[in-house]
Amino acid sequence: MIVFEFVYFSPISDGLNSPDYRLTGYTYEEFATWLDYIGPNGAELYLAWMPHGLDRFFPLLAGATIALLVHATANQFPRYKSRSSILKILLPAALALPYVIFDYFENTVIADAVVAQRNAGPNLIAFASSLTVLKFAFLAIALLIIFSLWLATLKIKRV
Repeated sequence: MIVFEFVYFSPISDGLNSPDYRLTGYTYEEFATWLDYIGPNGAELYLAWMPHGLDRFFPLLAGATIALLVHATANQFPRYKSRSSILKILLPAALALPYVIFDYFENTVIADAVVAQRNAGPNLIAFASSLTVLKFAFLAIALLIIFSLWLATLKIKRV
């Protein structure tokens, strides 16, 4: 997906990132400018490859990866190892699930906005932008927790 974004969409949009790749969100004007640059053919291709294509599977795969990394890292702690299997499933899932939910929700709203083009309205675009920011915020939180756990495992190994 990232290759497709930077090989195809970035050149036709004059270097503008697609909405779901903007970490800090976007305005209605920025969204409209991006739509103008990619045009109807680019919008059709975006819908085919992104929210209706590869992005059907990516959030779930990314969430599973986050959950597995949390579990693998936390499993090096004796207190976590001794917990029940249900807890070992729920904790990693709880850290990954918000990212997955917001990513899928964002994909749906952005797809609706691309289909609606100029009729999407500033409120829908503001909502889509907030979902994009939330998606990246939850991803950052999960990655920060994984990194923190990993650093803590280094301390455990030294002791």
